[in-house]
Amino acid sequence: MPKVIDDVGESVIMWILTTTRDFVIEKVEEKVKVWRLEDGKEVGELPGEIYGINTVSVTPDQKTLISAGRNQSIQLWSLKNKTLEHVFEDLNLAVNFVLAAPDGQHFVFNGTNKDGKCEEIW
Repeated sequence: MPKVIDDVGESVIMWILTTTRDFVIEKVEEKVKVWRLEDGKEVGELPGEIYGINTVSVTPDQKTLISAGRNQSIQLWSLKNKTLEHVFEDLNLAVNFVLAAPDGQHFVFNGTNKDGKCEEIW
């Protein structure tokens, strides 16, 4: 039977489903919300507005959410505490895509530099 999640934002830009299907991550405009799939309840929102998010990913252990985008930085968030744990700044790329590696300790991303050329970082 399909699950219905109530009270979602009107401008949902992205959903991702965690590997164990316990949580859904919703990106609405400049906010990121976390929903528990079992009962469709919102369990948290990352604090503040997060400018220019293009992409999010979750580590396989579901402890860390990675967000990135037009602000040329990558943010690592604790999903348990809903706190910002680390920021990689001044990448000189607008990040288009980020993906957590299977080991949960690394990630890959690609982005567009100021000349409009795509670069991949592994």
